[in-house]
Formats: sequence, structure tokens, C-alpha cells
Amino acid sequence: MKAIEELVRAEAAQGRIAYQSCRACGTVAAFPRPFCPSCGSADVEYLSSEGRGRVAAVTTLHRAPTLAHKERLPYSVALVDLEEGIRVMGGAAEGLAVGDAVTAQSLEFDGAPLIHFIPFDRTRP
Repeated sequence: MKAIEELVRAEAAQGRIAYQSCRACGTVAAFPRPFCPSCGSADVEYLSSEGRGRVAAVTTLHRAPTLAHKERLPYSVALVDLEEGIRVMGGAAEGLAVGDAVTAQSLEFDGAPLIHFIPFDRTRP
């Protein structure tokens, strides 16, 4: 599991999202783990998403889940349907709405990389 966690962090530091695909049944899963959540096979491969997709839901938080988050209040999070067919959650730029095209970028928070979604038209080509 430590290797998977390191992969996820390394991808997030580059503004990418690690996910997995099962070679046995074809299931694509947003949260990499050492087995397929559908069939239980250990024959999985770890892939990288550029983080492009569309906002499925967005909300603004006014209460912090931890003391470290308190200084960020209020902040938004979004559920995003990625082009690869998976749904992930991440931070959201102010003003995002359901249906907006977005891409992921990396933000450092409390010593760790976090995925943050911004409008696609504000990104590099």
C-alpha cells in the first residue's frame, strides 16, 4: 500500500490523478489499491489522468474538517467526471458550476499535494 500511496502523491504533485484499471474484468477505479474493487483480482495496472473533465457537483465548505483547513475557509470542493470515465473529488476554483469543463492542477497544502480543479480555458494548452 505504501508504494500505491507514493504513486498517488507523485501524480498529484504533477497535477495528475492516479487511477487503476483491472486487466481481468476491465473495471476502472478512481482510488488505486492492490486489487480490483469489482472482481478482487490483483491483476491491476496503475494509470495517470491529466485531470480533464466536467463538474458533476460543487459545494462550498464553511466548517473546517481539521484545524489545518480552518485558515482556508470558506473553500469549495467539486466532484468531477474525468474523461477516463471515473469520478473524483478535489478542491475547486471559485465560481465553478455543474457542467463546467475543468482540468486538475496541484496545490500544496499542509505539506502534501492536493488536486485542485480550475476552468479548462485558464490552463496551458
